[in-house]
Amino acid sequence: MKKNYLILGGTGAVGYSFTRYLIENGRDATILVRDYKKARSLFKLNANLTIVEGSVLDTALISELVKKVDTVLLAVNSNYSTWQQFLPDSVQSVLTACEGTSKTIIFPGNNYGFGSSESPISELTPDNPCSELGRVRVYLEQMLYNATIDSKIKVLNVRFPEIWGPNVTNETFAPVFKNAISGKSLPWLINADTPQQMIYSLDVGRIIFKLCEACQVSRYEVVHVAGNEVPSMRFWLNRVSELARSKKGISIFPLKRLRVLSWFKSDLRMVVSLAYKYNKSIRFDDTKFRNRVPKFKYTKLDVAILETLDWFSAEKEVAKSLTKTKLIEGAKNFLVENIAIGLFPFAIFGLSPEVEFIQENAVMFGVVAGIYWIKPLKAMLLPVLKFRLPFRN
Repeated sequence: MKKNYLILGGTGAVGYSFTRYLIENGRDATILVRDYKKARSLFKLNANLTIVEGSVLDTALISELVKKVDTVLLAVNSNYSTWQQFLPDSVQSVLTACEGTSKTIIFPGNNYGFGSSESPISELTPDNPCSELGRVRVYLEQMLYNATIDSKIKVLNVRFPEIWGPNVTNETFAPVFKNAISGKSLPWLINADTPQQMIYSLDVGRIIFKLCEACQVSRYEVVHVAGNEVPSMRFWLNRVSELARSKKGISIFPLKRLRVLSWFKSDLRMVVSLAYKYNKSIRFDDTKFRNRVPKFKYTKLDVAILETLDWFSAEKEVAKSLTKTKLIEGAKNFLVENIAIGLFPFAIFGLSPEVEFIQENAVMFGVVAGIYWIKPLKAMLLPVLKFRLPFRN
């Protein structure tokens, strides 16, 4: 029997990947997003997709949405500096909305809760966070686990290594691809010489779907996904550079400089607390996943890099087009507003020759009248102003 899915955080990296996989394979999906226009831009019009604009903290809204689905992907996220408040509140809102139901909640986890682990991390490895972000992740997972004890709710916690690819717009990976397509040096933090497990974002959506469809989820279940391991981040960055035909090389941002900057920006303080992840190889043991989905194949590295470069290139063109449109619209608005405010003083001065008070204050009355008439004038004139300004791509 086909499952119906609700994706909370549909325009984020994980939510986008999962939603994209669902609609490409003819499955129905409902996504909750904070920005409807952004969602439409990412997914276009699709008969299988329902977009709802709202907040995950609106428990009443979530309660209505979960009534129509079997499975909820809890993929909301926020800036590091707001994790401690926003993420627990989000999880609690969803748990409250699902209370008394037998819904399955899918939670995309990560490796933050295990600190600087020396050994491969299995599903039985005890938590050992060494950062505030790690402690938040452990707390979220404990909330989800506790919710399954006295209710019918089921939770599938799928932990992934670092995610990169289309629509991964965080400050770790987005600058790499933006700089690559702009012919600039590729930035990386702290250390580029350690082997790392990473996973391509579009593989994440496929994996979540296959795990959901492969078998019945138990009350609370954890599955580790290792992704692909690169020999070093330098190897990966060099391959991005080569495929983008960029010749500017790699630029490493040292930890000492990052610590100084972190005094002024809270998000950077959180990044500094994760410095161990750049200096060590944090590895998942994915035996359970490979037993569950034995035929799964990850996207080849070069294919994944090229697809990501294409995605960021397309987004750059969209951003350029939006900037051009805003400039043109701004010029038209400026023209109409100045017509209104500039001409009305002269009109009032000419139409009221007999009233000395109005004559003496024509500028003031004209500006006030002009401001009042700006909106109607725009409605009349802007459709007529179809001119194109001489901008060039």
